[in-house]
Amino acid sequence: MKRFVSLSLLALGLIAGVLAGFGIIHAADKPKSIKEVMKLVHNEDGIRDTISESLAKKPADWATVSTKSKEWVDAATDMTKGKPKKGSAESWKKLSTKWLNDAKALHTASEKKDLKAAQTALKSLGTSCKACHTAHKGK
Repeated sequence: MKRFVSLSLLALGLIAGVLAGFGIIHAADKPKSIKEVMKLVHNEDGIRDTISESLAKKPADWATVSTKSKEWVDAATDMTKGKPKKGSAESWKKLSTKWLNDAKALHTASEKKDLKAAQTALKSLGTSCKACHTAHKGK
């Protein structure tokens, strides 16, 4: 019986290792780096531009806004776990948490299909850039 249990555990370990190697399962998803988050959100055809374009459509493309705003919430969550090149941890926590809360407000607005609230949240997300970059962006 001991041998059966040992062989079973070994087989499960090997299967998990193979699946993890192929990216099918992850032992623990590593949060995206600050740089990765910035690229995801701000690159050409990034989350921000896609949402902005989707809100400008008549009628707004709420399915896309909802999907992309959820991605923004996930990215902003990762951002709060980052460590910037400069600035205090207290400032980082305050500014990255604000950015996360604004992303959540955008997602909530998208779920309610509230154009005015979505536009307000998107604007707030955009205006937070300068304060955060001034305090924390390294050269």
